[in-house]
Amino acid sequence: MCKNAFTKNKKILILTDRKELFSQSDSVLLKLGLKPQLIKPNSKVDLNENLFVGMIQTVMRRIEILKEWIDSLDLIIIDEAHKSIFDGLFDYINKKTYVIGATATPHREGKQLSLEKFYDDIIQVIDTPDLIESGNLSTPISYGVKVDLKGVKTKAGDYDEKSMADKYSEIQLYHGVYDNYTKICNGKKAIIFAPSRDSSVELVNSFVSKGLNAKHVDCYMNNRDEIIEWFEKTEGAILSNYGILTTGFDCPTIEVVILYRATKSLPLFLQMVGRGSRVMPTKNEFTILDFGNNIQRHHYWEAPRKWN
Repeated sequence: MCKNAFTKNKKILILTDRKELFSQSDSVLLKLGLKPQLIKPNSKVDLNENLFVGMIQTVMRRIEILKEWIDSLDLIIIDEAHKSIFDGLFDYINKKTYVIGATATPHREGKQLSLEKFYDDIIQVIDTPDLIESGNLSTPISYGVKVDLKGVKTKAGDYDEKSMADKYSEIQLYHGVYDNYTKICNGKKAIIFAPSRDSSVELVNSFVSKGLNAKHVDCYMNNRDEIIEWFEKTEGAILSNYGILTTGFDCPTIEVVILYRATKSLPLFLQMVGRGSRVMPTKNEFTILDFGNNIQRHHYWEAPRKWN
């Protein structure tokens, strides 16, 4: 879409909310022979060019300076469009501008504004079961360990992270994670989604003490890029993360997704599991270890879903 618009001399902006997605968008465009202007902190941008990749946080911080430029755009593509962080931008978009919101989970819950407030139509060209059948997504093999969540508080429509982390620590669930990982998929590259930073660190320390090659990462760490690079390049590595790799993280070598948390959010569940669904010549299936009753709550990740 960008390339077609670019050849017609149109002005295009791709927006994302994560540094990792920002880098991926830039590299994909370069492979297409397109060199975008990058809108990022502490950098000057030539607004006379036609193709831009930016982070929504940076754009909104500069909105007073950029609002006339935004009004002049012909095409805006929003990555992970289900996220409410993009909502404020729509007040500045020209009604003649084409806006494409891309997401695998076009769904909002709780007090978030419905996507129909911002988009005129939804186009679902294919569903997860079709993509698995065609070989474009890996086949999941699911295992669930029932966890008693009684007493875990709810906050803003989902399980309270601290309350959940305290519960998991109290029942020492990390021992069960180790036992099941080593029993079912020992030695395979795994990504773990934890309910809090402390909970993730506790689990990793337990894994390391038992001889597993595991590390923790979160968005507050200065060396997070270094840790993610280690994970991508290391066979059999285990990476436990808190609040950073739920959407858009592209690492096809992931063989196991461990849900060391519970969520009432269908989009979050689908996005977390999706990190293991990438295909490779040497991989056409992946394993899900669910320690939060998530599959029971949301049905299987690969179940057919009709979005509207």
